[in-house]
Amino acid sequence: MKREQYDALVKRVEAYAAAHPAAYAMRVVLLAALGYVYAGLMLLVAFAVVAGVSWLTFRASHSQFSPLLMTIAVLGATLLVTGRVLWVRFPAPGGVRLRAGDGPGLVALVHMLTARLRTPRLHRILITTVGNVGVVQRPRLGPFGWYRNYLLLGLPLMQTLSPEEFRAALAHELGHLSRQHGRFGSWIYRIRVMWLRLGAQPQGGHGGLATQWFLTRWAPYFNAYTLVLARRQEYDADQFAAQLAGKNVLARGLARMEVMGSYLQQRWWPAVLARAQIDPEPPTGVMGSLAVALRAGPTPSDERRWLEQALRRRTDHGDTHPSLSDRLAALRVSAQPALALGREGGSLSAAEFHFGETLPELQSRLGALWAREVRSAWQRRHQLAAQAQQRLAELATAASARPLTPGEEWEQAQLELDLNGAEGALPRLRALVERAPDHHQARYALGSVLLEGDDPSGVQHIAWVCEREPAARVSGYELVSRFYERHGREREAEEYQRRAWAAADLWELALAERRGVDARDRLLPHALTPEEVRGLRQQLEQIPLLKAAYIARKDVRHIAEQPYYVVAVELRLRSYWAHAPAQRRQLIGPALQALPLRGPWCLFCGRLDSRHVWAKIKQVPGAELLRR
Repeated sequence: MKREQYDALVKRVEAYAAAHPAAYAMRVVLLAALGYVYAGLMLLVAFAVVAGVSWLTFRASHSQFSPLLMTIAVLGATLLVTGRVLWVRFPAPGGVRLRAGDGPGLVALVHMLTARLRTPRLHRILITTVGNVGVVQRPRLGPFGWYRNYLLLGLPLMQTLSPEEFRAALAHELGHLSRQHGRFGSWIYRIRVMWLRLGAQPQGGHGGLATQWFLTRWAPYFNAYTLVLARRQEYDADQFAAQLAGKNVLARGLARMEVMGSYLQQRWWPAVLARAQIDPEPPTGVMGSLAVALRAGPTPSDERRWLEQALRRRTDHGDTHPSLSDRLAALRVSAQPALALGREGGSLSAAEFHFGETLPELQSRLGALWAREVRSAWQRRHQLAAQAQQRLAELATAASARPLTPGEEWEQAQLELDLNGAEGALPRLRALVERAPDHHQARYALGSVLLEGDDPSGVQHIAWVCEREPAARVSGYELVSRFYERHGREREAEEYQRRAWAAADLWELALAERRGVDARDRLLPHALTPEEVRGLRQQLEQIPLLKAAYIARKDVRHIAEQPYYVVAVELRLRSYWAHAPAQRRQLIGPALQALPLRGPWCLFCGRLDSRHVWAKIKQVPGAELLRR
């Protein structure tokens, strides 16, 4: 199903759910159950086939092996496969366990809300480093349930919200638990994972064509119905929170989370991660520093800009959470209360209110936990930064002696972008595009940096690259769509989103065509320039194992301007290797990785690899590159 069709399906399901809630809920259950039933039927058929073949083999061989033992063995193997498919592991969430003395008022608030909402028992309350509040229902027996309920309280969120706003956020999450949203969501999640595992199997293996046939017909409807379900659950939980804390308080909390999320993502975390260029170890006091930053908050202009952008953001066809504007509309609250975000100077954050004097010690424990979790990634980032700085110094030395090539200038701009962000790379990108206007990667990077800085001139650079580079269209059109969305230009945003969906659908079809070559495919002359052919020959001549080499182009329908090459080689081997195509590809593949081809390609080694392809490629005019 194409993405635009899927988007229309989601809208139809949303309308149906609003008009017929009971019938919609029944359809969700039936679709989910159908996933289990079809998987069970497939496994039953597989068991019957294996058992039948085993029985016939037993009868034909007159074996003394017990038929009962053979049946038990087949049944055990089938049950093992079934268990691996259906048993979806839910790892225990991480965080610092809330102790009795850490926040007695917070524990009392949780107990009051759980009693009022009649939620299942909470087994553990964890304080985490993420900016969110959540409930996790972890099934200890996989598909058989026996749930353990965790309440996750993000300390950054508690440092962001006022006590009243945090109470609303907490009521929202416990509202999910009260309505068993988490348990049903876990069931839906297990079905999704089960079918991802089955669908990931090769066509000829477990799952096979029957799995692919079912998935292409069932999965879009299952995903659409459960996506709408997730959104409805968010609206339901918002209603719980509004009843307990007030809808204006909830609206301010939702808006503050959007603004602070943008502040942390665009300002604070990049500054923290930039320290990896200098410090080999992550800081352990990051939670204390975060509290100070959140108390100061963003500048008023940034705050208003980010809030206006959040209010303009639409609910995308893949979003399980509705957009801020949709949630406020469902609460029947205008955006005006959300725009008055500032807390009074003397007011406390929810973290200060609930933890009091224990807050510094809790911040220290969480900071140490965060440092342990990110340590390996931080050290890797530090190593890469050191290598990048060394390479930048080498390029600077080279530039003082001679003009850099466009490739070297592009490398220099990439390194600047990685190390110093857009501000450091922008002058180099502008200079490179001015000197080499046909450099696709540089123009795309320049367009991205300009759009992220809200400079509309970036649109022309992205559009120029998308016209010439099919692989850039999906991400490029989405960049432009988000830019127009941020600036309230809904018509242009929707147009570029449709272009992105169409490009993604076309790209998937093109990739499917380029997964290989078989006897039914037509091969065409390679259409390489004489210079490209000479470069290929020179590289192939340096491989002693090669006896002969051919190249052609597969006739493709989708994105035909991007060629898909077929490379066939014969090797000088007189051993077992000569009769094992996979082993030959493993032997020669690394030597061919750097072939200067302007498109993807597949490799055939030896005549036994595919007789039909060999017969075809030898008949293509100009296909022979090398013969010794």
